[in-house]
Amino acid sequence: MSTASPQEISSDLVTITFSRRRAELVLQLLVFIGGVLLCAHYLRHEFDNPYSIAGDVAQHSYWMVKYHDGALFRNEFYSTYARSLSTPGLEAIYWVGTLAASPQRVGKTLSVIIFGLTGWLFYLIGKAIHNHATGFLMLYLWLGFPNHTDEIDGGLHRSFAFPLLALFVYLLAKRRMGWIPWLMAVGLLIYPPAVLMMVAALPIFALFDWKHTRGLFRGSRALSGWCAVIAAALVVYTMRQLFKPDFLGPMMTGQEMAEDPRFTIGGRSPYLPFETLWNTLRVYAFNSNEPMIGFCAWILLLVPIRLLQGRRLLREIAPFLALGLASIALFELAKAIHFRLYIPRRYLQFSPVIVGAAMLALAAAAVLPFLRWKWLQAVLVLAVIGLIMKDSQGDYQRFFKDGKYDQKGASGLFRHLRKETPKDALIAASPKFSDAISVFASRATLLKYELSHPWYKNYRAEIEQRARDYYALVYAHTADDIRPIRDKYGIDYFILDPAQYDKKKRHEARLFYEPLNSELLRRYPLDRPESDYFMERLAAKADGFQWDRFEVIPLDEKTLSSVDAE
Repeated sequence: MSTASPQEISSDLVTITFSRRRAELVLQLLVFIGGVLLCAHYLRHEFDNPYSIAGDVAQHSYWMVKYHDGALFRNEFYSTYARSLSTPGLEAIYWVGTLAASPQRVGKTLSVIIFGLTGWLFYLIGKAIHNHATGFLMLYLWLGFPNHTDEIDGGLHRSFAFPLLALFVYLLAKRRMGWIPWLMAVGLLIYPPAVLMMVAALPIFALFDWKHTRGLFRGSRALSGWCAVIAAALVVYTMRQLFKPDFLGPMMTGQEMAEDPRFTIGGRSPYLPFETLWNTLRVYAFNSNEPMIGFCAWILLLVPIRLLQGRRLLREIAPFLALGLASIALFELAKAIHFRLYIPRRYLQFSPVIVGAAMLALAAAAVLPFLRWKWLQAVLVLAVIGLIMKDSQGDYQRFFKDGKYDQKGASGLFRHLRKETPKDALIAASPKFSDAISVFASRATLLKYELSHPWYKNYRAEIEQRARDYYALVYAHTADDIRPIRDKYGIDYFILDPAQYDKKKRHEARLFYEPLNSELLRRYPLDRPESDYFMERLAAKADGFQWDRFEVIPLDEKTLSSVDAE
């Protein structure tokens, strides 16, 4: 009987270990690819439609076409403002991406990558804390609650919050503290609020595990990581100073916001009064339709784990408790100092999903071994899956649908503007349609809706004046009413929308945000015949391009004089 030598045994162990690692890498790759394919399945119709984009993405990505064509949006008011809201990391991604595709296609591609990447990270978190089964359960919970998908619309810097925070939790769970400064450096370049959550979470995590927290400041990796954080902070600060428009002025104070009706009666969004913590958690704790089902489930299922695991549980859930408590603290702090710490709800749009998926996965993974019969384990797992699928029924169908900005019906108009108007042309069109003109026709516009934010005093004043001037054009009676406004901004074309002369349709569509909307409706009550409005007469006389209900009218002197001469 032969006996294997120590060298042969060692070689076999190395071979087995290598095979297991290779199998694990293949498995992780399949998890990532599976998430990408699932998201691509949801977005399959969107990729075929170049004229659809998420509303928020429209205000951030439209100007990026000028990376490779400097004649576009040159010194344009809104693109200057939009760029000041961007981040260096996102700009770098788009600069590379737009070498091969349009900004809207780059954004959709980013969506599927972010979705797959986050799913893979959820698997790694569960595996790091418990085992493979927990990893797959956590991955399923990420896929099973699709209401969070509106937060990963590619093209927004906040789209990266999920993978950034998921990776942060993974590093905490693995106690690989030396890598966290490097993650913070990347986060600063892409989405700084995520870094604020990390910074706030670390002291809380230290209360549970000070021994490993000290690894943040030990070793060459940690030291070089903090140097990278400093460098990233300098890059962000420099870019903000370089691209911050002079016309912004100071940010409004909390008292000014509270007294301004724009923040209390709707405006662009009803920012004040701020949402309560409880109501915000109800929205983001798994499901927007029946939110308390998911929220209560992982809280209640955590009880038996606490009874069975004791101190081990505290070690496992410390990363999630730290992230969750830090997010809540920042949410309340942002309300106290208003927008100087960013929009409060941003701090709770991500962590409840991460914390909830982790808690429920840990609860199920810890309870299952104590069930004697395998069939009972299977029944429990199926019951949990059934509850999740019932709770989230319909959300998959709404994936990237709510708030989608689809203008495929006006594709011919956008093609005309791209081909037949100068690249530096300025177009006056209705505010909401102006966003589509910038995104799909790459032309500057006089008045936008998505970028009409009232947070900065001077910017707000400029937007209000543009709104008044635009509607003065729409409801002008003579060419002399139009010429001063045309010359003031250098407007080249006006796009006529007949709905603006229909009192019923105008009220349904809302001219602009409050309180300007009410002011404009009072100023222009439409109590005169349509033939008395100059733009209507000009449209009938001018040789403009017409598409559906829209008509493109040149505002050159020859065109204006053609009606004056009547």
